[in-house]
Amino acid sequence: MEYLAEKLTQYIISKGTISKEDYGVYKYGLQTGMEMIFCMAISSLIAIHLKSFKEFLFFVIIFFLLRSYFGGIHMKHFLSCLICSCTVITCVLMFIKKFVFANWISLVLIILLLAGSYILTYFIMKKQSTDKDEFCFLRKQQKKILIGVGIVALCFFIFHVSLFETLLMITILVVFGSLVLEGIMEHR
Repeated sequence: MEYLAEKLTQYIISKGTISKEDYGVYKYGLQTGMEMIFCMAISSLIAIHLKSFKEFLFFVIIFFLLRSYFGGIHMKHFLSCLICSCTVITCVLMFIKKFVFANWISLVLIILLLAGSYILTYFIMKKQSTDKDEFCFLRKQQKKILIGVGIVALCFFIFHVSLFETLLMITILVVFGSLVLEGIMEHR
């Protein structure tokens, strides 16, 4: 992917669309975007094969929303990230095909995991000495996300949508686990 991103960036520079000073930013953006698309394409194929595409879309939306503002562990190499991401997605989709929890169990676990994630990110962000304005912005965004996810969880509970309530709980559990791993790696 890096090679392709490099060639595309050089092509864009040769056409005069961007300046040479922006080379690094565009190369990084193109490489990251292509890697993300490749990962999502493989994950989509896995979801289609498992006949769980709706569940996959829900998982990805909630997962990206949470990871964008809560963080979590990141792999250093694309292949590691690809294997880990596809494994996690496959395991989650296979798990919810076999196990669906009672709505009240999922709701209680969702509340506990969201609270735990919110508390854990506080300590991780403090340790990373995040800029005060950025810290305040991220905390406000996290509160909004917590409220939104909480409302979704409550709706699933009220309308007895056990499959998606369980999927929501598992998605938050994956993000929480990623935060724990990030905290452990930061502590080393």
